[in-house]
Order: sequence, then structure tokens, then C-alpha cells
Amino acid sequence: MGILDKIMGKTTFRDTGSLNYEFKKAGILRIILGVVVFIRVFQIVDVSFLLMEPKMVIMLGIAHLTLILLFTIGLLTPFVTTALLLTSYYFDQKYHTFTLGTAVLCMTYLPLLAIGSGKAYSLDAFVRRRINWYDGLLAKTERLVGASSRMEVKRAYFLAFLCYATISFGALLLHVQDPYWVQGLTTKSLLLNSYLCKYFEWFRFLDAQIPWLLSALSISAGIFQSVFQFLMVPLMYTSWGRKYVFFWGMNFFLISLFFINLSYLPHVEIILWLLIFLRPRGREVASQSDALSTPTPRINKVLYGTYLLGIAVYFMVRCPYTNALFPFPEAVDKKLNTFLAISGFDRPNVFNVTDLSMGDNWVEMYHVTDEGKALCPLIGEKGERLNYLGWDYMLFNNHNCDFLYFGTTLVFRRRILDRDMSTFLDEEQVGWRALKRRIRYDYLYRSYTGLHTYQIELYTCPMSQVSHDPGEGQTFRKDLVRTLQFTYDGKELIIIGED
Repeated sequence: MGILDKIMGKTTFRDTGSLNYEFKKAGILRIILGVVVFIRVFQIVDVSFLLMEPKMVIMLGIAHLTLILLFTIGLLTPFVTTALLLTSYYFDQKYHTFTLGTAVLCMTYLPLLAIGSGKAYSLDAFVRRRINWYDGLLAKTERLVGASSRMEVKRAYFLAFLCYATISFGALLLHVQDPYWVQGLTTKSLLLNSYLCKYFEWFRFLDAQIPWLLSALSISAGIFQSVFQFLMVPLMYTSWGRKYVFFWGMNFFLISLFFINLSYLPHVEIILWLLIFLRPRGREVASQSDALSTPTPRINKVLYGTYLLGIAVYFMVRCPYTNALFPFPEAVDKKLNTFLAISGFDRPNVFNVTDLSMGDNWVEMYHVTDEGKALCPLIGEKGERLNYLGWDYMLFNNHNCDFLYFGTTLVFRRRILDRDMSTFLDEEQVGWRALKRRIRYDYLYRSYTGLHTYQIELYTCPMSQVSHDPGEGQTFRKDLVRTLQFTYDGKELIIIGED
């Protein structure tokens, strides 16, 4: 507590609004967050049910959905938020869908739990006014966890900010080892990449017309993002630095939401940023009845201590460069990494050479009949992401399901980079298994029966290889590497021909 308050005390981190305002803000953002997470998890469970995953896996998903529903409507909110904070990592591990979005989600659950996000716009608030024993139960809970002073709210926000700044710092230390980042090519390569950017065609047209523009934008974005990630905490010691952190962070999250394919990560980041930084307008930010400071509830103390410890452990175990100074035995290192993962302390190794190269190779899958062949809408003819519904109402850009994304296209595109393309689709290879899941999904989604024929076309296009030199413009011409025909009857996938 003393360490956290000393760090926060010298910053320009702004005072919170009235407790009533903060509870209402937390309640609204809790509902929005709950809807986003519920839809994402529902998509995962729905597809796993279609693919007939093991019953225990599906039951785990239904249980997790139930917790998210209770969190969204605000029933037994302190207990449910605690459960989600402890189990979100395990859910994604079981479904093989863990992403940076889940790490940031855990950091968002932290202040919502420490504040008490069920005190407004919740069934808790509704029921406790009408049932005495329920009010008594939550009153006892609030003595253990939740905020009853403006200082407690501010403390919860600052700790969440400090945790996010920690993993952002770790991300930058990985960026500086990446040649694309150092050369200022990351943003340019990303925007021209059909797999990573949803408006790649527009940016390719822009690059062809004004060759220097994307290079200038890419270099500038790299500089501003590096300052943001490297100096996030020091910048909070000045008022202009605080404004820079807020505005650049929000700018980055909004660009990620509308332009970059990152599943639900930007949604969660925007909610976290609004929770931390959004303050009421006007001079009067708090009523006279609001306490400035009260004794910290016991569970809040545990949360603060755990996450401050997590920051220290992160630098010893996961943070590039500093982790080399603290060699731990393998068994200890494994337990510390599990603790960090559950808490949300991920090491964001994103937009590196590997990520940017994922647009370079792809498979187009066609269902073949006597009338011809029809594209199965997971990957398009330019390597872009598609989905079977034809629209993406949540802007996740993950084929409308992280289970499909991580289990089919992502694993395929990552693993093909360091393997022989001529044998990658051979039976029982990684490519074969990812392909079989993709074909199985199409077969079950369309309710096919009997034997059906599919054609697979493997393409390559070095779209990640960009340059600042206007004379080296990309043509984005794809080359066919291999064509295979398969039959599938719902159980067996058999190769019947190759062109």
C-alpha cells in the first residue's frame, strides 16, 4: 500500500469523481465489457459444440458463459468477478484461444473488483433494496472488497494502469529487437497485409499513388508508440505527459479496432482506458459527503499486494533483458509463469517479423460439385480473412470465432513459415491437421451428409517484404505452390488427386 501510494502520489494522475459517479461509470463499463466478452466466448463454445469437442470442454465453456452473464447483469458481482479473474486464463488455455486480449481483460477485472462495479446498474443494487438478507450479504462482502472512498478508487485505477504499463514496456523491449520496428516498417507492412488489415486494398492503392506517405506514417507511428510504451509511467509525472498517454493510447486502440485484425483486444483496451482516465466534467468532481480516504478492505490489500508482486516477478521472469539477471530453476520458473499468466502479465510479442509474415502464405479452400467449385469463406482469394455470415458485427475479424482463428488459419500460417511448403500439407503434418479442422467445420456448418469433395490451393505472396524505397513497390502477385483434392465424409479426409 505504501509503495503504491508513494508512486501514485508524485504523479499527475487525476483525482476521481464522486463515488456515485465512479460507481455508475464502472457499472456501465461492466455491462459493455460483459457483452463483448459474452459474445466472444459464446462464439467459441458454439463452434466447439458444432465440431463436437469433448463434453467436459463444452461444459467448461457453458460454465464460463454463465459467469460472464452474471457479471454482465451484476448479480453476486464481487464473487463472480473474482471467479472470472481467476478462471479466464484457464478457459482460454483449455480452448487454445489465449490472446493478449485475455491478459488485458484480467487487468480490467482488477479495478472493477477493487471498486465494486456491481453497486450501480446491476441486479445487486436492485435486489438488495428489496431483500434484507441479500443486502446484509453484500454489506459484509463490501467490508472485504470494494471502494468506500475516492482514494480507494484512485488507487485501483492507478494499479491497473501500472500493470498495463508494465507489459507495454516489455513489449517495447521485444520491438527493439525486431528489424521491421527498428527500420520503421512495421506499420507500413501491417497496413498492406491482407491477413492483418481489413482495409489493405485501400492502403495498397494509397501506397501506389503516394509512395512516401505510408513510409512517413509508419516511421511516425513507430516513434510515438515507442515513446508511449517505454515512458508510460514517467510521462504521468507531468500534465502534458498524462494527456499524451491518454490520447495516444486511445488513438492506438481505436485504430486497432477499426483497421487491424486483433480479435477483442482493442475492445477491452478501450474499456480499460475509459475506466482509468474518464473523469466528470465541471469543477465539482465530488460531493462533500464522499470520504477522501478510509481503511482499505482486506481483499483489496491482497489484490494490491498480489499485483505489485506480479510486476516485480514480471521483470524477473518475463521481461526481456531483465529476466536474464534472475535465473530460476525450471520448476520454479514454470510456477511463476503460471502466476503471471493468470494475473494477466503477458509478454506482448506482436507485430514482429513472424506476425507480419503470416500474410505471405495461405490456403484457399473450395467445395467442389458437378456445377463447379465454390470458395469456403474463411480465407479469400487475396489471403484476407472472411467468415460464413458475411458480416462481422463485433469487429473481431477472427472468422467470427477465436476457436476457428487460432485452431485453423493462425496455426497454419505461423507453422508454415519454418517448414517445407512442399510437404506441409502431407498427411498428419501440422498443415494437414489445421486443414482437416477447416474442412470439418465447413462440412458440419452446411449440414452435409455423405461424401463431399474439396480442393485446396496453396499460395505464396511475399507481401510482408516492404521497403521505404519508392522504386521497390510491391506488386502483391500471388503464386500457386500446390493444388490438392480431398474427399471428406464427416470422419475420414482422403487425398484423391494433386495438380
